[in-house]
Amino acid sequence: MKKKSLLCYILIILFFFLSIVMLLKTNQNKIDKIYLLYGENNHIEIKNGYITKSNNLVNIDFGIFNFNLDAVKSSTMTVYIDLNGNKENIFTKSLINNSSHSVSNLHNNSIGTCKRSFNEKEFKSLIDNLYFTLEYIDVNDNSNQTTTKLYIKALK
Repeated sequence: MKKKSLLCYILIILFFFLSIVMLLKTNQNKIDKIYLLYGENNHIEIKNGYITKSNNLVNIDFGIFNFNLDAVKSSTMTVYIDLNGNKENIFTKSLINNSSHSVSNLHNNSIGTCKRSFNEKEFKSLIDNLYFTLEYIDVNDNSNQTTTKLYIKALK
């Protein structure tokens, strides 16, 4: 009888412990807000980006972009926060072709993703001051760059 009572007591404690762990895990993954991310200028268009925010953890999918040149030899994409000229890079991606005959097409390309922690002040800075710069070398070996502000709109 004592063994059955002890076993029952252990099972109740185990169930209680697992319930707490599951509850904490569920609350930890709860998305507080969802934002759309987009931007464009005369040379590039960025669309289908989004940001999810859970507590201070921010997941950013920068979406896809289109560039008005058909091809480039190499390119570097940088996403950064610009606060009065102080730039903090939060994402960089380079595409380099080593072949002299190969070029990259920059139409409907995925920019990439990142995951970072931001406190409320840093997140506000991200919302208001996010920029995308594309530096590239065209097929004639000319170096250029174009920058656009990224706009962020809250959904939830």
